[in-house]
Amino acid sequence: LVVDDGGKIVGFLDWFLFPEPSTGQVHMVGQHLYLKPELRGSGVGRELYEKTMEIGVARGVKTFELFCFGNEQPYWEKRGFAPLRTLMRKEI
Repeated sequence: LVVDDGGKIVGFLDWFLFPEPSTGQVHMVGQHLYLKPELRGSGVGRELYEKTMEIGVARGVKTFELFCFGNEQPYWEKRGFAPLRTLMRKEI
């Protein structure tokens, strides 16, 4: 989903859907949420999130997952998400 301002993208939220064999359910996984700094705290991010949830539920999603940085965790926990895994990285 994107937010545009006169044809210029000023924010987006991307998710992908997949059937998860281990749960037998359709999962929706969020990877990126971005808003230009001047839009942060304006409610636009919440609108993107709510629209995404609406789309997912309409498509039979039972489990929503997302990637976030540690400083974003409290924001998502307020919306009912809980930590699940640890993403590990090694740069070479």
